[in-house]
Amino acid sequence: MIRRALIGILLILGITAGQAWGQTGISGDNQFNQCETKPYTITIENTSGADVTEIVITAQLGNLTGFTYTPPSQIVIDNGSPTICPGSTEPTQSGSDLIWDIDDLCGGSIVLAPGGTLSVTFNLTTDCTAVSGSLNAQVDYV
Repeated sequence: MIRRALIGILLILGITAGQAWGQTGISGDNQFNQCETKPYTITIENTSGADVTEIVITAQLGNLTGFTYTPPSQIVIDNGSPTICPGSTEPTQSGSDLIWDIDDLCGGSIVLAPGGTLSVTFNLTTDCTAVSGSLNAQVDYV
């Protein structure tokens, strides 16, 4: 069964976050100047008591007029010892969504053990006319 967690951050105006199967959140500066690049991190923690697999993280940029993804991104998995995924960890873009399929990007069947965390760090850049928006993220897993 595929499960889904939704989280969000309101850029420029403030931060909001949700919670589902575990601890989830987006961290980063909630204030942007025009023509600026800043890092954001989507973090999930497995508090379910069971292994979590087939993790797909989607950053939904549809509510961010004038904001774009700027490479690079980085994926860190911590099941007691932090591991940075090797190679390219660039998301697939589908419309205004950025999609990180963790198994595909990290080279195999990735298991997030109970108590483990997974973080995706990426950059957003504003154009010189951006005003405000909200960044939402979705986490699908088995």
